[in-house]
Amino acid sequence: MRYVRTPPAFRRETARVTDSEPDAITLRNGRSTLTVHPKVAMIATSLMLDNTEFLTMPRTLAQYRDGSCTGMPLLHPWANRLEHCRYPQPVNERPTDNESFVEFDPNSVHLDANGLALHGTIRTQPFVVQARTANAITANFDFACHPELLASFPFPHEIAISYELVASGVEHRCEITTAVRNTGATPMPISFGWHPFFALPSRPRSAWRLRTPACQRHELTELLLPTGITFAQPEIDDVIGERTYDDHFALTDDRIFVISDDQHSIIVEFDDGYQHLQIYLPGADGLLPGDFVCIEPMTAPTNALVAQTAPLLSPAATYTAAFSITLT
Repeated sequence: MRYVRTPPAFRRETARVTDSEPDAITLRNGRSTLTVHPKVAMIATSLMLDNTEFLTMPRTLAQYRDGSCTGMPLLHPWANRLEHCRYPQPVNERPTDNESFVEFDPNSVHLDANGLALHGTIRTQPFVVQARTANAITANFDFACHPELLASFPFPHEIAISYELVASGVEHRCEITTAVRNTGATPMPISFGWHPFFALPSRPRSAWRLRTPACQRHELTELLLPTGITFAQPEIDDVIGERTYDDHFALTDDRIFVISDDQHSIIVEFDDGYQHLQIYLPGADGLLPGDFVCIEPMTAPTNALVAQTAPLLSPAATYTAAFSITLT
């Protein structure tokens, strides 16, 4: 059954982050725990079952604030790369021949090695916790209150993120739901994603097994930008060995990815809010070598703001996307 999750509710009251709120909050349910950081854009830094860690931190939180990815961060308002720091601004349903453009300073965002804007702008932003139980948390962020963020993405909106640990028999699952509500007067493009760094306790990574479903592979340029051409990608279920990835896919009906060894598995499943996905599995000579596999859900293709391939959200409407991580 395809994964479906009820969206988190937005709260009407205005709240502020206070110094008394903890920097890290750990959720618990039975044998599983999850640690998140509301003051650092709700990044998750640990997901454990029976004291076994399934997320990895190839970079520190300080390095994450400076632009590196680590743990399980939200990428917003764009995931992956933008070809230019300039993109058409939607009017009504789609840009017209007389469209205006959003243009921003490249020095105001994090850039990749080729000078392309990478992974959005909210990594240092604090979220406000709105609801919390032993095994669940919801936190909000009002993008419209930050002029420095509106400079590169001039669309007022609110974000709600919820994490929930679910335990049922031998199944232990973490559910992550992201909702974006358009509080502006014009349509806004939806192009966010997540960047989880998954790891199994056994080493080396070459002995792990990776299952990817049948999907469509995006052809990419040398700068890792989609050309607009896709190819059918059959299901793959095999030992990783020496394979590497920095590949981009369009999802179809089967949305289940699995990383496994002889004793453990990580099953990742996406709902219809996520139509695209990046797999990052670098080699030993990569910028970030290590024993991990990144399976990154995305609401739109890479470069969607520039290429005008992002879904548009009408004023007052809410876009919700969810994925789950099941540990065994």
